[in-house]
Amino acid sequence: MLAVSSRIPPKEGHLERLARRIVAEALGVEVTRYDDGSAPRQVDALIHLPSGSVPLEVVSDEDPAFEQQWAELGRRGHVIRTDLPSSWYVFLTNRGHVRELHAQLPRLLADWPWDGGADEYELPAALEKLGVADVVEAERIGADDRGKIVLSHQGWNSWDDPVELNEWVTRVLDRESDVAAKLELHGGRERHVFIWARPGSAWAVNSLLADDDDDNNEPVHGPALPAGITHVWVASTMTRRGCLVLENDRWRRTGWITIDPHADED
Repeated sequence: MLAVSSRIPPKEGHLERLARRIVAEALGVEVTRYDDGSAPRQVDALIHLPSGSVPLEVVSDEDPAFEQQWAELGRRGHVIRTDLPSSWYVFLTNRGHVRELHAQLPRLLADWPWDGGADEYELPAALEKLGVADVVEAERIGADDRGKIVLSHQGWNSWDDPVELNEWVTRVLDRESDVAAKLELHGGRERHVFIWARPGSAWAVNSLLADDDDDNNEPVHGPALPAGITHVWVASTMTRRGCLVLENDRWRRTGWITIDPHADED
């Protein structure tokens, strides 16, 4: 009597599903899910080109520390309401302790003996210990709210990681070395990887993908790719961002604009 497999196919994530949609619309072909859990090291999807099906693997530029902190901010709140006479924008490193910040920031900012008009200041050690990277008083940037402390991550407001697109792609692919191996194992005349930039990714990359009227100045040529990869797609989970695709060593912008990356669309 033959045994019947009880393996349950893994659930497809919304970013994998959205990547399939973006590629399908850009190429005008069907892109179907492939990884059904029936075998190890399956690629995520197949692109059904007129010349035959080719593999697609989807990855994200994950920063676990950032993702954990951002989730905690979502639970506890990005805004702390206080009775302070001013408002503050507080930018955090990945070491920022959200619970302690909610508890201690109102007192620390109220007791901070600094000159609000100064262009430079020394961040108090107590704030650095809590993972604070920078503090800006709202009045200094034209905001007139009172009694709010707004928490965000320094990656949203910092050029500390001014990596360019090609260098960033290389960095992600070096870290996710299994991607090229999976694509090469599957085979195909073309082997595509789709990379999602996250809010914690280098701001230079998220800014490059922005949907605006300015010249975005993406590079013309792409980086040297691992042997298992021929095409690279780059999009962002932030809203109002476009998508770039690297083919035949040249970047081009697709017509896609990310509106809601968490929408559960098929």
